[in-house]
Amino acid sequence: MAKKKKEYPPAGRTIDSAMRYKKDFFWGPFFKMFEAIFELITPVMMSLIVSKGLIYNEAGVVTGANWNLVVGLIGAMLAMTFLGFGSTMICQYKAARASQGTGTDLRNRLFAHVQKLPASQMEEFGIGNIINVITNDTNQVQQGVAMLIRLAIRAPFLVIGAIVASLIIDWKSGLVFIGLAIVLFAFLLLVLPKTSKGYVKVQEKLDVLSQKTDDSLSGARVVRAFDKEEFELDKFSKASGEYVDESLKISKITSLMGPVTTFAINVVILILVIIGSMSGIFNPNATAEIIASENGKIVALVNYLNQILQAIVVVTNLIIIFTKSYASMKRCDKLLAIEPNLVNDPKVQPFDIEIGQPLYELKNAALNYPGSDVPAIDNLNITIHKGDRIGIIGGTGSGKSSILNLLLRFYDPSKGEIDYKGHPLKDYDLHALYKEIGYVPQKPQVYRGTIRSNLLLSNPNATEDDMKDALNKALCDYVFKDEKGLDRPIEEGAKDLSGGQRQRLAIAMALVKKPSVIFLDDSYSALDFLSERKLRDNLLALGKDLTQVVISERVSSLMGCDLIMVLDKGQVESIGKPDELYGKSKVFTEIVDVQKGLTR
Repeated sequence: MAKKKKEYPPAGRTIDSAMRYKKDFFWGPFFKMFEAIFELITPVMMSLIVSKGLIYNEAGVVTGANWNLVVGLIGAMLAMTFLGFGSTMICQYKAARASQGTGTDLRNRLFAHVQKLPASQMEEFGIGNIINVITNDTNQVQQGVAMLIRLAIRAPFLVIGAIVASLIIDWKSGLVFIGLAIVLFAFLLLVLPKTSKGYVKVQEKLDVLSQKTDDSLSGARVVRAFDKEEFELDKFSKASGEYVDESLKISKITSLMGPVTTFAINVVILILVIIGSMSGIFNPNATAEIIASENGKIVALVNYLNQILQAIVVVTNLIIIFTKSYASMKRCDKLLAIEPNLVNDPKVQPFDIEIGQPLYELKNAALNYPGSDVPAIDNLNITIHKGDRIGIIGGTGSGKSSILNLLLRFYDPSKGEIDYKGHPLKDYDLHALYKEIGYVPQKPQVYRGTIRSNLLLSNPNATEDDMKDALNKALCDYVFKDEKGLDRPIEEGAKDLSGGQRQRLAIAMALVKKPSVIFLDDSYSALDFLSERKLRDNLLALGKDLTQVVISERVSSLMGCDLIMVLDKGQVESIGKPDELYGKSKVFTEIVDVQKGLTR
């Protein structure tokens, strides 16, 4: 049974991930509202205990209690506590489900979208930025979703509820509450724009810091070889300092929110106590009933003020969290909004052609890299037939790897056309195309795991015999000398393998796919000449069923090729067999003479 092809989720926007959990966004706050209602009722019951449950004399001193009423009210408060706890747990479950689900879906969508982007667009956005968006920014969005469900409705509801309750208890005190709310929210609105912009800058500084960290760690050996540890440390310290400076700017602003809120609340509490005392215990005309009533009002109003204080603190934290989440959401949307400039729009089904028929045809093809007005290659007219062994040689920057970028469709030509098996290359399904192609880049990519896992990554259906055959052809004898064989572990970055071992394993990964065409981009550079010759003979022994395109600056690597193309400044300077090119091609002759040691 054929394995079902994985369908990638659409790019869309960040909010699309959250919309999958619309029910949780409704039911979570719904149950949280019950908990907030119970919390708003509690001060009223406390007020009743103070004003009705306690017995006062004419001097305002407590002389007894109505225990039936007190016990009944305490029981009701305990019941509401348990009901509130149950409502909170349901809300917490809904919030966890929605936030974790949103974060997981968003990460999957971002990663799937990045897989569709060509290397040029990934490099333009920044590899470090992409990593931060998929990890850090999705976590910020996830946290924002959780807080939105748990607290975004509860906190404003508590503030509004406390103000309404205070107006019912004492309208004069309620006006004081309204004034307090206006002052505090005006302060928050003043701070919010500054923090929003600041958090965007903090994320940008974090991107720079992450990129410099990655550069330093990946190039650690080179840094040490050139004794540049201090230089790298200075660069990192500068980036880290800029990140700290931006973070401190935000912290200085947000740190004012707590003290300002607490000071304002305490001032209002003092005012309420003075007003209540003047009406109650310090009023010579006050009766025991009035004193009890005023005491109950003060208890309730102070409780409501504390609830407002807690709610404002929560709102302050929510503003910080939502500001971060919004900044991260915009960064996620920015990545999702990138339209791949290489569109996979298959119009031709894969088919075989006979040996000798045209496989690739480049017609006046040119390639300009993004941001460059000078073409890397220009006006190329090349035909590669099935079964050909083509060598490409030239100096540094002559356009050798750029040709591969076109043949592998990592880039579309800036002008001209490229045909594959007689049809435009862009009409082929990229997934089907890459199944036919084996590719070994200049810097062989070997992944952490085992020899087996790397080979299976290239061809998941490879049998053990297939893997051993590919390893033998690629001269990976070191695998069979190891007692663990195919299960020999490989460290991150394959640091436990030599340069030659990595190259040979990368070639084995290409061969295990059983491709119809293989591209070798300077893939013999780390091999000694004897190993290179043996490996070249093994590839030649595969016959005409395997089309080979070999790029190299070493003439010896191109021995056995049917034709060699000599590139110079992005154009084909000469093309022919090795013995024909010497003396005919100026570039090829100079390369041969230098490598033979005939010139200095």
